Amino acid sequence: MNKLKNLHPVSKGSLVVIIAVLVYFILLYVLYLNFGNRSQFSGMMQMMGNSSVFNFSDPTMIVINFVSLMFSLLSAFVASLYIFSVTHEKESGKIIEKMLSDNERKVVNEVRKAKEITQDSLRFRLNWSKAKISTILTNLDKKSIIQRERTGKTYKVRLQGA
Repeated sequence: MNKLKNLHPVSKGSLVVIIAVLVYFILLYVLYLNFGNRSQFSGMMQMMGNSSVFNFSDPTMIVINFVSLMFSLLSAFVASLYIFSVTHEKESGKIIEKMLSDNERKVVNEVRKAKEITQDSLRFRLNWSKAKISTILTNLDKKSIIQRERTGKTYKVRLQGA
């Protein structure tokens, strides 16, 4: 999966197209062997060389091509979801962190380590003033990076969606 993460988006798209084409031809071959008129052919190349495979006047071949095409499109869709969405979440998190100041990044890292922490504990861990930690947490809350929940005289702090 790390190798997929480092691929250029055009390479990822090409990989999806290759998967779709391979699925189409493999399924076409399997369906043709099982349902097509294959009496004179012994292999894939001979089958592809024959124009009857792509003869759309034969109802059997229309169905075989249609089924192959639909499964190849479905496999391309599933492959694209996997290839593009798995890496997207990690990249978006890195982009958000690059947009933060050093102090905001320190706070986010401390909250991530603790999963949930009180504002007072966070202040003592970082050895910052009440005003500084409050201002930074307010900014992170406005950016929807953290959630704050009032508990007594302090706040519980956790990452958004955690």
